[in-house]
Amino acid sequence: MMRSKTWTTMVTVGLAAGLIAFASGCGGGQKTGDGDDGEGFKLEDRGPEYEPVDDVMIPPEKYDEVNRALEKRGPGVSRCFAAAIEAGEVGKNEKGTVVVGVGVTPAGKATDVKVLPTSSLKKPGLSACVVEYIEATRFPTLPKRLDTTYAYKLVRDY
Repeated sequence: MMRSKTWTTMVTVGLAAGLIAFASGCGGGQKTGDGDDGEGFKLEDRGPEYEPVDDVMIPPEKYDEVNRALEKRGPGVSRCFAAAIEAGEVGKNEKGTVVVGVGVTPAGKATDVKVLPTSSLKKPGLSACVVEYIEATRFPTLPKRLDTTYAYKLVRDY
């Protein structure tokens, strides 16, 4: 089947016009020069191209050192538990956990030490003793502040 020369010309012109329209719609528009990005948004209204990231990381071995320092405080926390039993604040057969929240400064000092509500043993005297004991802990130096938690399981030793 033979097509006419006119039909071929119309198809070619139509394709050319379509390509021009496509190209102008793909970033070929003009900028207005008034801070408009061409899409109706002011350039200053757009947020950052990415979320800011804290590029200072704490190495995994420092996390381990912090956990070991808290683990080493276990015997002292057990003494606090024994003192609470002797004072009658905790029953002789009671057992449970004390979960401590602590901030460690870059210099290795404990700050914002508190017994968290997730603790099953929430006795004022026991909590005060544990907080005081953990505040005296020396931690490794860190590149930035670290907020962490540690759980002490407490049970009476017979």
